[in-house]
Amino acid sequence: MGIIPTNPAITFPTVAEFHETLQGELLTGEENLGRPVEDIVVGTMTIEGALRYLRRALNKAVITGGDRSDLALTALETSTSVLILTGGLYPDIRVISQAREKGVPVILVSYDTYTTIGMLQGIVRQIRSDDTKTTTLIKDEIAKCCQWEKIEGEMESYRIYSGSKVQ
Repeated sequence: MGIIPTNPAITFPTVAEFHETLQGELLTGEENLGRPVEDIVVGTMTIEGALRYLRRALNKAVITGGDRSDLALTALETSTSVLILTGGLYPDIRVISQAREKGVPVILVSYDTYTTIGMLQGIVRQIRSDDTKTTTLIKDEIAKCCQWEKIEGEMESYRIYSGSKVQ
């Protein structure tokens, strides 16, 4: 009767949900809080070691210490949805400048990296009724991928067979 394919804009949590969960300071990128976050990469390694992970993950959140400007700048050269800087350490101005230029939100949190990762465990997409862009997208996907006439017919058959009222 229909299968709705996975759509990152519907399925994955957004930068706004990461920001709400962490309650950090938004340094830049407020216009792109609706971006989906498909993966999380923790930047605690060397640049050479991190590049393999940064290039592979798309639309990711990169979590690293605020003092790791080298890693933050490298992450901004890849498909990054949000940069989360830990330890309450403000980054080098080059990080903010490049993030602003690329439209990447930067969230500064006072927590250490381990605590920050723990706070993000189990974060899921929450679609709100006032999110007209996402609700319209969902309606379009349902209309395109589901056979409403068959579903209504099956519901009617179930009602007659079981004697229940289906509304």
